[in-house]
This record gives sequence, C-alpha cells and structure tokens, in this order.
Amino acid sequence: MDHPIRPWCWLFYTLLLVSLPSFRAGAAITKLTGPELLDECDNATISCTAQPADTELWWTKDDVNVSRSNRITFVRETKDKSVVSHLQLWCVQLSDQGSYTCHVASGEPRTTTLRVRVGPELATSGNGTAQVGGSAAVSCSFRGSPTPTIVWSAGKQPVKNSTSKYTITVRNVSSTEVESQLTVTNVSNKDGGQLTCQASNEAGTAEHTVRIIVQREPEVTITKAVAVGKSHIYVKWTVDDGNSPLTGYRLQFMAVGSNEWLYWPTEVAVNATSAVLSGLEPSRGYQVRLTAENGVGRSETVEVGRDGQLITQDRDLEYKPTISVKAATSESLTLSWSLPPPEVAPHVQSYRLMRVDRLQGEVKETQPLTVLCPVSAGQLKPRQVTLECRLDGERLSSAVLFVSWQPPTNADSSLEGYTVTVTGISEYIGEDGQSRDQMNYGPESRKVTGQALSTEFVVDPNTNYTVRVCVGTSEPVCTGGAVASCQVGGGLPAAQHLQTYNWWRVNHYGRWLLLVQVDRVTERSGPICCYRIVMVRLANGQELEELPQPDEVPLLSYEEVQARGEGAYLADAFGSDFDKTQYVTLGDGQTLETAACGQCQQQPADGGRRRRHGRLPWRRSRREAPTAPPPPPPPHDGPLINDARYTAFVQLVVRREDGGVAVASTNYLSPLTPAPAPQQYQQVLGTVLGVVCALVICMLILLVTLFALKRYGKDVVVSRALRDMLGSVRGQPVSGSTPLPPIARHELVSAYQDRHRDSDLGFRREFDCLPQRLHDRTTYASEAPENYKKNRYPDIRAYDQTRVKLSQIDGVQSTEYINANFVWGYKERKKFICAQGPLEATIDDFWRMVWEHCCELMIMLTNLEEVGRTKCAKYWPEEGETTYGAITVSLAEEKPYSDYIQRVLSISRPRSDGSVETRRITHLHYLVWKDFMAPEYPTGILRFIKRINEMYSLEMGPILVHCSAGVGRTGTLVAIDSLLQQMEEEGEVTIFNTICDLRHQRNYLVQSLKQYIFVYRALMEYAQFGDTEIPAAKLAATYRSLCGKEPERMRTRLEEEFRRLGEVTEERKAFTVGSSDENKEKNRLDYIVPYDVNRVILAPLPTRPLDTYINASFIQGYDISETYIVTQEPLERTRADFWRMVLDLEISSIVMLSEDPATVTAAPVDISAAGDSPDPEQPPSAGAPASSEPYWPALDETVTYDHITVKCMSVKAGPPVAPYTWRTFCVSSVKGNDSVTTSQLHLVGWPP
Repeated sequence: MDHPIRPWCWLFYTLLLVSLPSFRAGAAITKLTGPELLDECDNATISCTAQPADTELWWTKDDVNVSRSNRITFVRETKDKSVVSHLQLWCVQLSDQGSYTCHVASGEPRTTTLRVRVGPELATSGNGTAQVGGSAAVSCSFRGSPTPTIVWSAGKQPVKNSTSKYTITVRNVSSTEVESQLTVTNVSNKDGGQLTCQASNEAGTAEHTVRIIVQREPEVTITKAVAVGKSHIYVKWTVDDGNSPLTGYRLQFMAVGSNEWLYWPTEVAVNATSAVLSGLEPSRGYQVRLTAENGVGRSETVEVGRDGQLITQDRDLEYKPTISVKAATSESLTLSWSLPPPEVAPHVQSYRLMRVDRLQGEVKETQPLTVLCPVSAGQLKPRQVTLECRLDGERLSSAVLFVSWQPPTNADSSLEGYTVTVTGISEYIGEDGQSRDQMNYGPESRKVTGQALSTEFVVDPNTNYTVRVCVGTSEPVCTGGAVASCQVGGGLPAAQHLQTYNWWRVNHYGRWLLLVQVDRVTERSGPICCYRIVMVRLANGQELEELPQPDEVPLLSYEEVQARGEGAYLADAFGSDFDKTQYVTLGDGQTLETAACGQCQQQPADGGRRRRHGRLPWRRSRREAPTAPPPPPPPHDGPLINDARYTAFVQLVVRREDGGVAVASTNYLSPLTPAPAPQQYQQVLGTVLGVVCALVICMLILLVTLFALKRYGKDVVVSRALRDMLGSVRGQPVSGSTPLPPIARHELVSAYQDRHRDSDLGFRREFDCLPQRLHDRTTYASEAPENYKKNRYPDIRAYDQTRVKLSQIDGVQSTEYINANFVWGYKERKKFICAQGPLEATIDDFWRMVWEHCCELMIMLTNLEEVGRTKCAKYWPEEGETTYGAITVSLAEEKPYSDYIQRVLSISRPRSDGSVETRRITHLHYLVWKDFMAPEYPTGILRFIKRINEMYSLEMGPILVHCSAGVGRTGTLVAIDSLLQQMEEEGEVTIFNTICDLRHQRNYLVQSLKQYIFVYRALMEYAQFGDTEIPAAKLAATYRSLCGKEPERMRTRLEEEFRRLGEVTEERKAFTVGSSDENKEKNRLDYIVPYDVNRVILAPLPTRPLDTYINASFIQGYDISETYIVTQEPLERTRADFWRMVLDLEISSIVMLSEDPATVTAAPVDISAAGDSPDPEQPPSAGAPASSEPYWPALDETVTYDHITVKCMSVKAGPPVAPYTWRTFCVSSVKGNDSVTTSQLHLVGWPP
C-alpha cells in the first residue's frame, strides 16, 4: 500500500536535488574566516574550510604565494568530510596587511582582507636649504595603518597651507605611506630653524624635526689685533659662515701714510681664526682689514687700526721660559716655568708645551701636547658689574635679567670679548601640595664680542640668580670673574603648567550638580594664593568659539547672569592649602572660600593701579600699563538651571611684590547641561516600537521552543541557559547555574590555547561578558560630595552593600567612609579587604581601618610612583615613629627578596585607661607588577601567593590587599588565590564564574584583558607543574632523588623534568631583526637568534646608523638589580660588535664557558629534546664554524676594531682545583675619552 508523501519529505527531496550539482562539481570552499583588523604584533589565524576531505588548499597574498617562515605557519586538519587549512601569522607587521586568498583546484577561490593597525613610523625626511629671498622645501614621510595624517608646526604655532608663504603638498607613496612636503617661499633669516612634522592615526602619533637652513653672506669680526715685536702683527677674528662653507679670506694691510692696500701673500686657510703678518717696518702704524667669502657672497670688510694705535714696536720682545721639573712618576711629569717680564706679558697669547725625545743622539720634536692660556688672562676681571632683574612687563610668566659692566683696569684694545654665565636656584611647592621641590637653572652662557658691555637674558621667575662675567670667549662657561646676584619674585604660571580640568554631572539625592576636579598647579613660577572657579552660562546656540578669551571675560554677579540668561560669574574660590586634588561641587549653594583667598583678592592700598610689573628702564613699553580690573563680586554658587548649557574655567591668583594681584586662566571646560538631555520620544517612537515588537517576537519564539522541548522530554539545559542569559542582561552575576562550564585541571592547557587563537578572541569574548554595572549595587557613599575627594579615581567606587565602614568621629557621618570593600575568597574561608592605595589625606583613615578590623596581614601590589605618576601615598615610616591620627606606626623589621619586600610594622594606640595597646603587622610589598598590566611570567606571583598562605591563619582578621585603585592587580591576586584552592579541592576551576562573583563585591576587579588572561595562565602553569619551589635545605636530597631511575622508564627523573620544559606554553615572540637577511651572517647558529623584545641594541655609528645588531640578549637575574647579557662566542666578523657592546654598556665582567677557540672544532648539535628551533619542521643547520683564533689580544698587545682598541693588561691562572684563566682588558674609543676596564673569567674544561 502506498503511503502519501508528507510535505516535509517534498522539501527534503527538493533541497537534495538542488545540492546534487555541488557534489558533482568537485572540490569547493565552503567557508573562509579570519580577523579583519588587528593591532601590530597581534597573532592572527585565517581558516579556510573546503570539501571533500582530500582537497588540496594553498594560499596567496596579493596574488603572491605565501611561504612558511619563522612568523608564518600552516596547520591542516580534517573534520568529518571537510578539510580546514589554518594560516597562522605570528606577531603581525605592517607588511602582513593585504588580501589573503584561499585556492582550491578546479574551484572558486575565496578572499579576505586583513588590515593591521600600526602607529605612524618615520620613513624618510629631508631638510631644506635656501638663500634669503628664495624658497626651501622640507619633507616628512610616515608609514602606518590607517594611512597617517601629517600636520606641520613651527614651535607651538601650527603651519597652515597658504599660497603667500607656505604650501603643503601631500603625496601617497603607497597604501601605507604618505609624504608631506612643506615649501616656504620668500625665505628670510627668521624662517631658519626647526619645523616639526607630526603624523597621527587611530593607533598613535609620531613626530620628527627637520630644519630649514637659511644661507647668507658670512659675518666676520676682528676680536684682537696686536703688534708682536718690531715686524709682526697678530690678528684674531671670529666668523659666522652664514650656513654655507667658507671658500676663503682676503687679508689686507696698509701702512700709515700710504694709500695702497696690500694683500697678504700667504693664503689663509678657511678653518683659520688667526694670522700673523710679518715683514713689517718697525715703529710704524698699520691698518688691517679682513673679508670672508662663501658660496653666497662676500662679507662686509672689517677694519682695525684707524685710530693709529696699531703700531709695531721698535725692537723684538725677548722671553725664554725657564722650565723646571717639580715632580715625576713613571707615567707623568709636573712642570713649572718662569713668568714673562711685565712689558712682555700683555703680548703673550698662549704657551705651547712640546715634548722632545732623545733617541740615539737625535732630537725629535713631537706634536704639541697641550695649549695653555696666558697667565695674565685669568687675572683680568670686569669692573662695576650691575644686575637688574624683574618680571617681564609683557609676559608675567617670564623674567628678564639685564647685565652691564665696565672693562678691567689697564685693559687694552686687544680684549676679544666676554663670557657671561647665569645660574639660579629655586625652591617651590610642587604639584602634590606638600613637598618643596628644588630646581637649578642653567648654567646658561653667552659670548659678548666687540665693544659691547651689556647683555640680557630671558629667564624664569621665582628664582635666585647669580651672574658671572669673565674676560675672554675661549671657555664655554664662566667659573670665575666678577659676580653679581639678584632675586626675581613670583609671576604667573607658565602656559605648559596650566591644566585643562575635568568636570561631570552628579546626582545628589535627586538633584543634578556639576563636580569639578581641580588639580594643583606647580608653584615653580611663584606662590599661588587663590583658585577661583568661574561659571559661564551660554546663550542658546552659543559655542565656545564665540566666547572671548577667558582672561577677557567680564565677571557679573550670579543674579545678573540669571536675569540675562547668559554671562560669567564667580561660583567658588578657595586657597592653595590643599593636597594634590580638590573636588568642588557647583550648584549646591555652598562655597569653599577661605580667609586666605579673600585677602589675596583684595586690591593694594595705592588705589588699585596695576602697574606692568617689571617695566625695565632699558625697554620702552608700546602702551601704558592698564589699570587693574575692579575686584570680582563675592563667590555665589547658586542653583543651576537643568536645561541650560554651562562651561567654566579656573583662575589662578598670584600676589605680586607691589601688592597687586595677577591672574592666569585655564582654557574653557567642555560645555555641559546639569541634567542629561531628555529623550525625544516623538522622534524615536517608531524605533522604540520596532525594537519592542522584535523583542516580543523573540520571546514568543523562545517560549514556544522551550515548551516544545519540555513536552517532548528534552533536556532542560536550554531553559537554564535562558535564565542565565536574562540574569546577565540585568547586570547580575550568575549564581547557582554557571554561564560557563567548569574546566578540569587536565584541560586547562587546551582551554588556554583555544581561547588564545585569533588574537585572543576567546579571551576577549569572555572578558567582554563580565558584568560592568550591577543594578542591585549602589555607590551613594562614594558619590557624596564630602567623600568624593577621598577617591583616588572618580570611576572606582565602593559598593554600599559591601563597603568597609569605620567608626564615626564626633558623630560626623562622612568620617566612616573609606574606598574599600569586603571580598570573600573560596567558600568564604578567607576574607579580604580590597582597598585603593591611600591618598595623603586618607592615611589616617587607612590605619583606622587596619586597627578597627584587626588586620594582621597587608599586601601591597603597587609602587609609590610609576611612570612619573603617584600611585600610592607612603603610609609607613622608614625609621623612627610616625603618628597617623591616634595610631603610631614604626618599622620593626625589613627584609628584601627578589621581587618583594617583607616588613614588620609595629602599630600602637592609647587605651581609655591611659595604657597603650601594641600590635604587629606583616606587610608584603610586591615590586614588579605594572598598573593595568600582568607579569610576564606567573612563577613570581604563584610563589608570592604561597608566602601569603604560609603566613595566614583562620584566627587572623581579614587580609588587606591594595594596589593603586584596588581593583586590577588586587582582583587578579584574589582571583588566583581563590581558584588555586578550588583546583586543589575539586580538580576543576570556574574562572569566569569566580570573577563575576568577585565583581559583585567590588567593581572592576580584574580590570584589564591582560590580567584576565594572566589568571588563566597562572592556573594553567600550576596545573601542569604544581609547586616547583625547593627549600635550600632539601636541595641535595631532591637532586639525589631526581637522579634515580624508575624501573619501567629509560630516563632518570631529572631527564624527565628537563624534557617537560618543552611543555611550557610560551607566548610567541618575534625575532625578525636577528633573522633578517642582513644579520644572518652574524649568527653562529641560525636557530639561536635573540628575541626582538630583549635583544642588546648597539649604539649606532655615524657611518653605519643601522648597524645595531649583535646576537645577545638581556636576561634578568635573581632580582631587578641584576641583569645578565647572554651572547654567543664572537665570530671573526662580529668581534668589533662584541667589543662595541662591552664599551657601550660598560661591562665590567665577562664569563667565558667555552674552550679555547684554537682547540675547538664545529660539532653537530642535537636539539630535538630541547625544542629550541623556531621551526620544528626544519632541521637546524650547523651554523658558522668555530673561530680558530681567540677574539682577544695576547698579553700586552693592542688590537683595533673600527674605532675601538682592546689591550690585554694581565693574565692570571686559577688554582688546579678550579681551572680558569683571569684576563684583564682595557677597552677604549679612539674618538673620545670613553674607556672601560673589564675582567674575563675563562672556565676551562666544561664539555659542550
């Protein structure tokens, strides 16, 4: 009996017929996946899936076949009836960007495009040279992805495209390189100097400096012309070559009474600065003139002797120094000689000390050893040195020093000039508001030539200055001479010190306010007595560009601004007696004005005349000094209009020496409305309805699916997953039913590797699913205006439900607040307090928390300062006792380890009966963990957590853990500790669940993706190898045990342990520099190449700026204070590089573990067990043969490599029980005074 065909059978039959042609067509690519955008040095995997399973696949990039290399690998795997080819790119570079195509025989290829995001990098640059009136072109070329945008600036002023002066031409060299050329027309002298080209894209910025060299005629000045004897005149000059090489001089002379100028017949060298005219007549006056020439033209002729004072003498001067030896050693002589007679001394220009060697009866005169200044020059000092110093009348942020003097007594016209040097010292309050910083100014020197007897310097205010004036211009700095001092008073902060502050909205019990974070400004330029906050209400449609500069804004009263609907008013003012940061709430009706600030704003008693402070007598002001503006209205922080737009700026008030005030203003803050903008329901109604309808339909489909599954007896895992999904949408962590299944201990390695693929795509997806905001958690206490300044970071707040509460002081509620939360460990067996690093203002609260909650173990995971920023205030003394509030703290013990310091702190507090209670706190300070980052290896942290657990007992109070914010490094350590306990007890871990639960107790615990990955890596390493630490007392016994063999195994346990080193999951590191074509010949073995990240980089040579490679790596020792350099034995072609490294890095010790090169031959190397080859599929080559000669010279011999000389100073042999040789070398540079003495310890007898 025939059965009717059901409708679904017809559908299946139709789909089968449609799909049959594809089966008949042969191999075909079914899927191509891969990342589209990566950052530089990320890892990428592009996967190509094809059918059937025996299909051959190959790859091309931009129509060129992709070949295997040390950064490119292929993985082929078969799944059911398909084959998948994975193209893996390790540490992608800009050159990896392009179109990747997967090919299949007799089938259509599939293509995907990979873009690599790389910050700009300079490719080429060019300086420009032009003569006055001509044009000059400079250029910069940058590589990057996306293609960078290049802008130009001269100093701090941007250079814009202009047809009259500047023309900017942009050319795309390639898809990743762009060139910008700036052409300057009608060049003048002021156009010479540096120009900055800055390139930027979304990956970063880079800048480079180029120069415009303006060429002009040379300028020459005769600084000295003096008769020496009856027939010689000594002439000395200085010359400015006008940025064009000199081509020659024209030196002429003419006797008084003659009208004929004669050329000096001897050619003057272009690098000469003096000459001696000879063959002149005695007792006769002469005139001398000089002209310099370069490629642009000829200088103006300078002339001396017109006054008739340049007269040859009637006889030659006679002076023969008498030399005597004062002291002598094997290597030096101390000499002295007689001084010239008084009539000869003014004519002595210098002494030349010569060495005479007597060899075989012959006298040989060598080159001069030194040139000494005349004795009389140092005895001359200028007279009547005066120094005037005041603030610059045009710019109150700088000062001007005016120096004047008179020539020395009995000085003649032969003085070549003066050297003026300025030094200064300033003490001021820094940005932290407490420390008194000290800054030294200078030394800054200036040469004053000709007849000038004065000069001026532009310097910083608030500094004590000392000026020295010396005769002569030969020394770069004047260290003697005549001295004068003065003090410059305080001025306005410099522009680079003015900050742009931040502000944001806060909701205070249903009322919208604005909160401004005001950071202190350094008082380098002078004491700041008051900070004023000026609120500006913008008119409807008004933008910041339409406002005048903040210094020019007229201040009205609050009532006038409210009536007009626009304008500026003084909202708050406060003194400078606060720590690093002051939080100011605007719109709450309260002001912070202090008496000190009120006195600062008062006008002087002279009627308020605001004189331009420092109008110097030698300067003429272009305009009369303006009168001071009227004092501002008193601060009034009235209510804000919710829908009005506001901006603000901060004024810094400085009290001047004349009693007046000066004001500096910051830039405007970005406009804000106190309340968030209301939603425009009329405009988005259609969108909202559409979204609601779509959600309803999705919910109906899910409900029907679940109903069907339950009806037909399916597993209810789907319903639980739906409930978990809805819980995560609400922002709540999952409890009870986990969103991710647990990971067994033996599966951690594969779980880590699966998530590590495609540039950590699996890790990124998990991390992005961690809860950010929890609707069942509030932070009212952290957001309260009185507590806001107690938070180190505005976005790191303490949950009200789990925050640590302190006892109130005098019934003030705000005194119970501290930014810290209770956090439970695994199964609530261990209780943590996770806190931010204390501020200077919260150290007292920090120690109150330690005392009141009985903390006996404190963990510190941050340094006090990192990358120039304060991360935590120092809350313990180095010595003695320090009292914080009612608690006295002293340091009892301190012991440093490799990566942490263990301290024992003694704290005490008086009881009500007059006695004192004392407790001891163990303080563990981890030193090598950077903010937002993760340690490179987990070994140190695992050992550190082991120390914590050894010290902890259940009878103790909670463990206090803090970093800077108390969330990133702190949360990572707590997570690893909890998960290690779970692994030991359950044999599996729930990493995602645990961190979700931690974030439910304090926000942002495990703050960054790198830290989340590090949790996985630490657990993976512990799961693989366990606790590998060996106590020193058990080392010998452990070694003997490892040397034993198991009966059923061929290897010892020590060999098995060494073999397991190959199982370590290590991050792939690039070694592109060492494996490049130009550096391959410098490697002894082509499979032993240094990583790029820690290789030794040699200082570039002027003739070979790119020659910086040597096969050597920096290796960290036991702690951060010890660093080793591990390198290969130098090849014959790399000996110069080896000794360059020794000299550049001032290496004091060399340890050589190989045999004497003359007795060693190359031998094959088996590395199959170690697995060191970059590409396991390619066998290692034998590499370079061993050198037949040592790389060092023999005893007392000297060898020169390029610009480096190496001399063997001594050779000593060690005792027979320790066969080694100790050599000492002196390594020096022939181009300078750099030298280093290094010892080589050569151990003999260690087999390879």
